[in-house]
Amino acid sequence: MVSVVEKVEKLMLPICEETRTYLIDIDYEQENGTWYLRIFVDTADGLTMDDCVAVTELISVKLDELDVISEEYMLEVSSPGAERPLKTVEAIAEAVGSYVNVVVHHEINEIDEFQGDLISFESDILVLECLFKTRKKRIEIAYSNVKKARLAVKF
Repeated sequence: MVSVVEKVEKLMLPICEETRTYLIDIDYEQENGTWYLRIFVDTADGLTMDDCVAVTELISVKLDELDVISEEYMLEVSSPGAERPLKTVEAIAEAVGSYVNVVVHHEINEIDEFQGDLISFESDILVLECLFKTRKKRIEIAYSNVKKARLAVKF
């Protein structure tokens, strides 16, 4: 059975092409009894309010026309923000040189969450330089062990 997210993703591809945006993520979840469809897009030059409005208008028409979602929901189209998720191999590869947060499925040295500079991503291995107390250490994480990854803001 095709999920709502998968259906919306298919609808978003031509819309992103038309609006010169690219799809970062789609969330469809219920909060306090209300369903939310959240679509995160971006552009090479940074997302504007006009970009969000254009995407919202186009996807809204398609969703209504094809009756993709049977229950009532709130539609939100926005930028993923400074801490955008890294959900694909390509997104992680593009993030090399950035400060990231990585949560793993299986602990490494009894730790399940790492934050540091993504030094490299080769042969499905992420290499992070993390600060542990006052020492920098390199941590290797197999891509298959990554539960969640996102850009992070360094303080």
